[in-house]
Amino acid sequence: MVCILYWAMCPMTACSDRRQQRYEPKFEAVGSGRKVLFLGVPGQSFYETTDLLVRYLNDRLDSVSIQTVACSGIEDYETRLRDGYFDLTIINGPQLLGAERNGYRVVGRIADDARTVIFVHKDSGIRQFSDVRGHTISLPGKNTLSGTMMPLLYLYRQGVDVNGGVHRAYVPSFESAMLQVYLGHASLGTAWKPAWEMYLKERPEIGSKLVVRWETPPLINAGLLFRDSMNSGVAARLAGIFFETGRDEQGRRALQRLNISGFKPADSNSFRPMEAFLREYQAVIH
Repeated sequence: MVCILYWAMCPMTACSDRRQQRYEPKFEAVGSGRKVLFLGVPGQSFYETTDLLVRYLNDRLDSVSIQTVACSGIEDYETRLRDGYFDLTIINGPQLLGAERNGYRVVGRIADDARTVIFVHKDSGIRQFSDVRGHTISLPGKNTLSGTMMPLLYLYRQGVDVNGGVHRAYVPSFESAMLQVYLGHASLGTAWKPAWEMYLKERPEIGSKLVVRWETPPLINAGLLFRDSMNSGVAARLAGIFFETGRDEQGRRALQRLNISGFKPADSNSFRPMEAFLREYQAVIH
């Protein structure tokens, strides 16, 4: 039986209590009493889409069991990541670099490159870059690579004054960005492409009022991070399972739910293109 810890709403009392506690290994009775490792994800939709992957991992693990912790949004997720709350996670951008300084290491990455979609409300009148000026853009998190940085730099490169010519409205998740545009609170929004596609499968009525206007160039996708304190044998076994996920039907179904082709080995050096991107972003976006 797969045991999943699901904190979709992540009550503030629970989050603040956890943040005040020092990190300790987590043990819970799950079937045979295996040690529990927490997989951190930044929102409810990610809990739902990682469910099959967690089942796949747990079916192949003996001494440990994976549980998913889904926070209320990206900012709460970032706080937990800084505090070392998770045992493993999948993340990109400044969060990845920060996590490496806070007790995590890169062991792999999503095999596909990352792309971000910039979508508009069908009634917004935005059809070319010059139409963006003066509008509100809904962005999922101030420091998210695929949610905010990639689309802002892309628009900047196309001549859009993203530093003063648009109103940036930051929201806690990709789903929130879509809802803001759907409800007319923003004219355009951004989302990591797989998240956009996954959410619209569940909420096709939202897609009926939104349309993708632009897509960013590709960039290296999210990294798979483990806590430095994870047992080396467990870490090697777990990483191997991630890299083999696409080799059988159960694994392929899990990857399809995530809308990715698989995972492959990586380390810090793999993310040099992302570091170069961040340097350019910080130089021109404020």
